[in-house]
Amino acid sequence: MSNLIKSTNYISLEDKKKLKLSITYKEDLTQIEETEQNIEEDAEILSIRDEILKEAQAIASEQIEKAKTEVAAIKAEAENEIKLWWSEKREKDEDIVQETKAKAVEQGIKEGTEHAVEQVKQQYSDLINEASSIVNTAYKEKEKIIQEAEPFLVDLSCAIAEKVIHKELHDSKETVIQMISKVLTRRNEEGIIKCCVAPDQYKYIKDAKEELLLSLDPQAELQIVPDASLSGFDCVVHSSFGSIDAKIDTQLSEIKNQLNEITRKRDEHDG
Repeated sequence: MSNLIKSTNYISLEDKKKLKLSITYKEDLTQIEETEQNIEEDAEILSIRDEILKEAQAIASEQIEKAKTEVAAIKAEAENEIKLWWSEKREKDEDIVQETKAKAVEQGIKEGTEHAVEQVKQQYSDLINEASSIVNTAYKEKEKIIQEAEPFLVDLSCAIAEKVIHKELHDSKETVIQMISKVLTRRNEEGIIKCCVAPDQYKYIKDAKEELLLSLDPQAELQIVPDASLSGFDCVVHSSFGSIDAKIDTQLSEIKNQLNEITRKRDEHDG
């Protein structure tokens, strides 16, 4: 039995080769199967991977589109905000510019007005000073002219007065009588009062003797005498106390002398 077994367990070289080939074949087959299985598994993995990648790409694309949309919205919002900011800034800048212009104009008007007022004040002050100087000069010239002309004016005034008086006396005999009455009034004395007049005035003066007596003391005697040395409305009154020269020329001459004396004293006082 043992021998039999031994003979049975014997494997020829050929068989060994076959066996070995068989084993190798099996191993290869197994390996192939495993490989095919691995390949199948890899294909599945690849398919899953592709599916995942596809889904990932889809998600990524969606996210990208979403992101693009959000970015576009943000960009649009940012642009709107920038436009609004610029618009508000331009409005503020315009307000600032207008306010600055208004202040500048107001300041310019204020400064211009103040400058104009100062100029007007200065011009007014200069005109006042110039006018004052002119007035003072005019007064001085006036005083100078008056001083230079005073003697002439006195003479002229006296000449005019003489003409006026003569005309008045010529036109009004009553005035002559009144003038003589005033002279006689100054002779409030008794005795003989001699009133000498021009011959051509004698008659009507004598006719007014009663009226002239009213100017004398009741105890006085009035004599009206024509005097050829007198002319016009001249009148000279004589009494025991002296004579009064009531001639118009004499009285005007006296007035002229008094006026010239007043002028001389004033000139001496003014220096």
